[in-house]
Amino acid sequence: MEIALLKPKNVYRLSSCKTHILVTCSDSKGFLHDMKILPDDFLKVSQYKIRVTSDGYADTSVGFVHRIITGSIKPNFYVDHINSNKLDNIKYNLRKVNKSQNAMNQRVQSRNKLSKYKGVSMNRAKTRFVSYIQVEGSRIHLGTFDHEIDAAKAYNSAAKQYFGEYALLNEIP
Repeated sequence: MEIALLKPKNVYRLSSCKTHILVTCSDSKGFLHDMKILPDDFLKVSQYKIRVTSDGYADTSVGFVHRIITGSIKPNFYVDHINSNKLDNIKYNLRKVNKSQNAMNQRVQSRNKLSKYKGVSMNRAKTRFVSYIQVEGSRIHLGTFDHEIDAAKAYNSAAKQYFGEYALLNEIP
C-alpha cells in the first residue's frame, strides 16, 4: 500500500511484513533514502516534509524525526539509535541517553586511518597496535598488541565492562 501526501512530498509505504512504514525522503543532492517508522508514529511525522541531512539524519522543520517520536525536542537531551542506523526511527530502536551514553555508541572515527576498529590505533613507531577506551573524559590504555584483531578484542572486553548495554562493539571476523 502506498500513500502519497500532497503537502509534504514524502512517499509512505507499508512494509511487506506490515510491521513498519517506509518513508522515502531525499537529501540535498536529490538522492532518495528510506526511513523506517512504526504505524503508530505515522500521524506524528506525516504532517512534515522529511529530508535527510548531510550527516544522515531524518529532519523536519521542527526537529529530527527521532526526537519527535520520543518526545525529546529539548537540545540538551540525546536520542540514541541502538543499531546505529540514523534512518531507523522505530521506537524500540531509539533510547533517551545523556551525552556520555550517546558517545559510547559511536562508530570508529573516520580520522583514525591506521585501524578499522574502534579503540585501536598504531603506536608512534607504527610497529604495534595500541588499544584504548575513553571513559568519562579519561583515556584508559588497554595494552599493546602485535595483531590488530587482538587490540580490537581488548577494546570490546573493556567496552562491555564500562558501557554495558550502550557499548558499540567491533565486528571481528
